[in-house]
Amino acid sequence: MLRNRFSIVYFSCIVSFILISLLQIGCANIGTPTGGPRDSLAPLLKNANPSLRSVNSSADKITLVFDEFVEVVDAQNNVIVSPFQNKNPTINYNLNTVTVKLRDSLIPNTTYSINFGNAIKDVNEGNLFKDFIYTFSTGPTIDSQMISGKVIMANTGLVDSTLQVYLYQDAIDTAVLFQKPKYITRLNGQGEFSFVNLPPASFRIYAIKDIDGTKNYNSTKETFGFYPNNASISTKDSVKPFTIYAYAEQETIVPATNLTGTAKGNDRERLSYLRIGTPPAKKQDLYSSATVSFTERLKESSLTGIILTDTNYNKINTVVLKQDSVGNNISIVYDWKKDQPYYLLLNKDIIEDEKGKKLFKSDTLSFMAMSDVDYGRLSVEFKNYDSFKTIRLQILKEDKTVIDTLVAGKTWKFNKLSPGNYSLRLLYYTNANGKWDAGDFKKLRQPETVIMLPNKLLIKGDWDNEITVEL
Repeated sequence: MLRNRFSIVYFSCIVSFILISLLQIGCANIGTPTGGPRDSLAPLLKNANPSLRSVNSSADKITLVFDEFVEVVDAQNNVIVSPFQNKNPTINYNLNTVTVKLRDSLIPNTTYSINFGNAIKDVNEGNLFKDFIYTFSTGPTIDSQMISGKVIMANTGLVDSTLQVYLYQDAIDTAVLFQKPKYITRLNGQGEFSFVNLPPASFRIYAIKDIDGTKNYNSTKETFGFYPNNASISTKDSVKPFTIYAYAEQETIVPATNLTGTAKGNDRERLSYLRIGTPPAKKQDLYSSATVSFTERLKESSLTGIILTDTNYNKINTVVLKQDSVGNNISIVYDWKKDQPYYLLLNKDIIEDEKGKKLFKSDTLSFMAMSDVDYGRLSVEFKNYDSFKTIRLQILKEDKTVIDTLVAGKTWKFNKLSPGNYSLRLLYYTNANGKWDAGDFKKLRQPETVIMLPNKLLIKGDWDNEITVEL
């Protein structure tokens, strides 16, 4: 009897141990997930109806199915249909599906491309299904010709990726003035463009910043560029890129804005100023003017309240003060003495803007003039120099031209560059009038071109710098 009781107790303990173990194992599997690596993969297209690169298609509705939930953002600016349609397509999304409804009738025997740009991204992480192009044809074949190239700003040699490129098929050279293009594409960050799935035809290429949304060139203030001849098409195996130089015939002047806001004192609005050039620069360049900039246009009489002195507060009478056309920037022109200190006095009782606002208090700005050892030295050797060409070398600091000189020999030297980062560009003149000339589309005249050079300069005080430029 005792043995049987012991067996039952032993058996019960074994069962309890097993149950506890199972419960512990079960509990170990319950809890908050620890997470994993961030999803960095773009959505994957699983199905398209009609299928990609379908032919003999008449469907005006396209359905795209992805492997995860997606959304469509800023479709109006991202999605481009080629050939161009007068009515923007209707684009909707739900869960993992994107639908496109074309609202214009389709042209027979034509290859269509829908470039989604950066419109499609996944919902969770925002990964882009970037530059996806859906292609189909209303005819029996998919066109395979292409045109590619680059757009460069003629006056700077830089790129402006906000421009669009228009393509006109079998059109006269002035079609961009009154017709909408047949094909439109964007520039990438490097200023490059590409049209694919084009038919074998003759094309005209234009670049434009379409300010008013008319899809043609109707203002000389719009940035614009044109390829002067008909463009020949290429295949993917034989691509001939085109270069277009963009310009604006009339410069768009942006109104000046307050740089620092308006200082207040005793609950009254006061005039304030922003120090430019010297100060905040610790030392004044010997070969340029110092500048003090105010938030508002000053009365001309206010210039008498800006006084340059030596460290003993003796007024320097040979200084010249110049007010710019905006009226709030005052240049202090003076033959600075090397390594000498100066004071600039601002008198609150005299300086006022055209509305009568004055400074809250008088102020004194102190600074030093540079010395010879503060400057770096530059020597440039020009390869392939041609004395019959008119070329200017321009040196820029913080996107401002500090040196503009004619290339008049195989070498050029300059010993007075203030420390900082510089870039270089070449300006090719066609008429040698000493200034850059924009293009004129009515005369089919291309703009004069500026070429940015790859040379980047870090100038330090009392350093020698030598570079070679190939013309």
